[in-house]
Amino acid sequence: MNDDTTAPATQNPERKPAESRLRSATLQADVIRVAEQVAQTQDRLAESLRRMAIQHPQEASRLRASISAAENHATWTRHLAHDLGVGSKQGDDIRPDIPAAALAPVSHTGRAS
Repeated sequence: MNDDTTAPATQNPERKPAESRLRSATLQADVIRVAEQVAQTQDRLAESLRRMAIQHPQEASRLRASISAAENHATWTRHLAHDLGVGSKQGDDIRPDIPAAALAPVSHTGRAS
């Protein structure tokens, strides 16, 4: 319920700009930390898949596609974390260079779908 006599939620007089900036910086730091953890997880996944490819040569080609996807996702996520950190310092737009392979989902057959 918003009429002419009440301030919209974005103009809440009880919300202080410094608190909003601090919350924004804290959330951005959390996103960067999580992105780095996701990249590390993707690296570990790629390493596990490499071991599986050695142990199961009949599945190696399918696993190689998954390895490549995991590596691409790790690279993209690291770029994102870096750009978020740099962007917060320089005020730049966040436009990570996304490898095309990182965007292509991999099906259970190992081919991009």
